[in-house]
Amino acid sequence: MEPVASSHFSLPGSLLFFHLLSSFAPVSDSFTPSTSPWMVALAVVLFSAFVSATICLIKKLHREKEIPSVQKEIENEEKEIAQQLQEELRWRRSLLHAADVVLDPDTAHPELFLSEDRRRVRRGPSRQSVPDNPERFDCQPCVLGLESFSSGRHYWEVEVENVMVWAVGVCRNSVERKGEILLLPQNGFWTLEMFGNQYRALSSPEKIVPLKERLHRVGVFLDYEAGDVSFYNMRDRSHIYTCPRSPFSEPLRPFLRLGSDDSPLFICPAFTGAQGVMVPEGGLVLHRAETHHSLWDQFPGLRAK
Repeated sequence: MEPVASSHFSLPGSLLFFHLLSSFAPVSDSFTPSTSPWMVALAVVLFSAFVSATICLIKKLHREKEIPSVQKEIENEEKEIAQQLQEELRWRRSLLHAADVVLDPDTAHPELFLSEDRRRVRRGPSRQSVPDNPERFDCQPCVLGLESFSSGRHYWEVEVENVMVWAVGVCRNSVERKGEILLLPQNGFWTLEMFGNQYRALSSPEKIVPLKERLHRVGVFLDYEAGDVSFYNMRDRSHIYTCPRSPFSEPLRPFLRLGSDDSPLFICPAFTGAQGVMVPEGGLVLHRAETHHSLWDQFPGLRAK
């Protein structure tokens, strides 16, 4: 019998069962022929069981291989949600410091026309006859906010819909106003720009900011002590860009640049809320553009593992 047993290990898996079956056959052919139907049926059953067991084993190994990948995806999503919650918390805090910004006509480039309430600015086809005072921009079509900030957190919104060329942000009170100026942090400007259907953070080097949709209203957030200037899409409350942090040492002012004459830029008014703090015109209501579904909900079986 030992030679027969050793031959089992040299046969392919599908033939192994038939060879095993032959070992169960009676010694005398007088009891059952070698091609007995019950042997064929038993061989089919055993072979089917072998195939099923193999498939189940492969599936189990495949699932065990996928679990670490899914768990890593869950961890990444949880980090993303935590970051979003931090941004939302920051958003809520900033809302309580909404600034009621109006524009300073003494700083406006001669081609910029301000509305009577000094919240709207349009670029005209020609220069106005205005005094060439030291505060006025004479080459760049720029204008500053009237109020300056030397401490605290401040926030305001600018309507940019239908304007093809613009820049918004903050600048030092002492920036150069005469001649051509590069709107860079080293020159005292922290701005976001739209030019050529692209959104760019004006830094050195400049950074292209990819956005899925056109901006309608931009929120400018200033945290003076933290050296932080950030921009938000006010349509869906999403973060656009945060400038590299820089310690501020002098007053900062809201900054606008209007490079096209198609539509005006408009600074949204703020009002005094019930607690006596300035809040944006839209109030404190928050909403999300999307509803996030946790991967734990998609793979509930992973919770028990």
